[in-house]
Amino acid sequence: MRIAFVAWTPLHLINIINVYKNFYQESKSDLYIYSEFENATTYSQRLEKLGIFDRVILVDHKKIGSTLKRKLNLITNHNQFFSNKFDYYDEIFIQGENYFTKILFSNAYKNNKNVKLNYIEDGLGTYLNNNIFLTSKNIQKFFMTMNRYSIFSKKIDTYFVYCPELLLYDVKDVKKIPKIAEKSELMSTLTAIFGLEKLSVENKSIFFDQPLLNDGYGVDETIIFTRVKKILPKSRETVVKLHPRSDLNRYGENINLLGTQLPFEVLLAENDFSSTLLISPISTISFSPSMMFEKNINSILLAKLILREYPTLADAKRETLENIALFCQKYNNLSEKKILLPSSWDELRKLVE
Repeated sequence: MRIAFVAWTPLHLINIINVYKNFYQESKSDLYIYSEFENATTYSQRLEKLGIFDRVILVDHKKIGSTLKRKLNLITNHNQFFSNKFDYYDEIFIQGENYFTKILFSNAYKNNKNVKLNYIEDGLGTYLNNNIFLTSKNIQKFFMTMNRYSIFSKKIDTYFVYCPELLLYDVKDVKKIPKIAEKSELMSTLTAIFGLEKLSVENKSIFFDQPLLNDGYGVDETIIFTRVKKILPKSRETVVKLHPRSDLNRYGENINLLGTQLPFEVLLAENDFSSTLLISPISTISFSPSMMFEKNINSILLAKLILREYPTLADAKRETLENIALFCQKYNNLSEKKILLPSSWDELRKLVE
């Protein structure tokens, strides 16, 4: 059996390696790394040296082509990125919607009408709803009409998630991804790929930046941070972990940043966050330490607070926040370590006190 994975974030790489080593290590495998994220080239080179996969293929995202060319390629299945033909695949693994995955899958489907399409957890959104593709239904119907091999015409065969019991929807075939033990061979592999970085995080508060304003929520996360910082005790230094898409100076020159490009999940291997407080508007980071690594870290999620403080949220965004709050409550019912979910600034103030 030959399989293919596609990654376009560091978190994807972590979850892909975990799934591959636990479920498919006897299969011939290709890993495609879409180069749009920072250090993608470095990570692909390290993975190639480690020899985990049969092939590691770095896909140059700059070769995506013009808008018109991209649309035509989705109809004709033309591979704009490289001249080599795709191999015959039995299963393709994706972690959401990405342009290259559509080209890869349509060619795999054309070569093998029985090819399976599997989905690997991609953070908190995985648990909220089973709409893997963000493209509108009308556009999906258009491409399905024009191209019978379109990825939109295929349903997900198997879902791979860390906590199936927390899914807010029903799926027929779901497999539980094992948690990553601190001293495991898998953790050693991850540190070989991403490197190790020791940070000073004891007795600090870390605010996880998210591009809510740019993502259409109508919520300025820098204003939220300013109010949060005023509430946090002065005895704890507050630092910001910037989102990869964020500008370095968006919180001002006097704000301390968590000076690392490594994904937070990798930092867990080398750093002790037991005395750290994590705060985020709606980030997966609130859950990933315990869901992926069995590490318990104090965490505050601001989903309910944002729902109350911003009554003019668009219906779709309000529904997302409501689902996040619902997921958090479900998580807290099953977990000994609770995620704090304040619904107002006063409640947040009492919690941090």
